[in-house]
Amino acid sequence: MRSVWLPLSMLAAVVVAFIALNPVNGTHSECQGQTCVVTMDGIESKVNVLGVDLKFYGSDGRVAFFGAGGKSYGCQRGETVEMPQLELTCTDIGSDIVRMDVKRSTT
Repeated sequence: MRSVWLPLSMLAAVVVAFIALNPVNGTHSECQGQTCVVTMDGIESKVNVLGVDLKFYGSDGRVAFFGAGGKSYGCQRGETVEMPQLELTCTDIGSDIVRMDVKRSTT
């Protein structure tokens, strides 16, 4: 059993090191009714929120840039952006991550 344990523990260490050095980019969204909290992690990450496809282009540390419906948008922390179907409020912005509150637009 010892001969199997050592290779498995070495493999586990390699997997943990790989994940730590190569974080997975992606998105996360949690919705309740017509309101969602969305995290877009990684440049070019995409998410469908309330039937609208959003794509994160990145940020300059102050303004997050994203697109939807063939148009480009930007928002600063705390700023609300109105789009044809959605209203987004950027709550946190990093160099390659944005968190936003999203709800169905009333207009």
